[in-house]
Amino acid sequence: MATDISSALPFLGAFMGAFLALAIILGIAIYVYTAWAVMTIGKKLKVEPTWLAWIPIANLFYIPMLAKYEWYYGFLWIGSMIPGIGFLVSIGLTIWWYWRISESRKKEGWLGILMAIPLVNLVVVGILAWSK
Repeated sequence: MATDISSALPFLGAFMGAFLALAIILGIAIYVYTAWAVMTIGKKLKVEPTWLAWIPIANLFYIPMLAKYEWYYGFLWIGSMIPGIGFLVSIGLTIWWYWRISESRKKEGWLGILMAIPLVNLVVVGILAWSK
């Protein structure tokens, strides 16, 4: 019995479409959660303007402000575009800035290290935003 691969194409297309839709919905949900948490951290640390947490590129300049650096430290994120080492630059900046944010929120600084672990970083941002 011979099978024709073209008969599987509609199923494959539907599967890929459903996967893409799920990925988009999950991505939007994570973005909204993270922006809301960063905005809440900004309110608790009294760093204005908190609405910067919602703007996709501007939030990269808001996070250094939460860490008590000037906004232009956000340009260091450009280093994350360097091929080969960009990923390490991005992780290093995230740990550095969230270490400082953790200390500003009167939490242990090592919480910043946990920001490098996928999914755990969502919990850490929540702890920094909504714990006492």
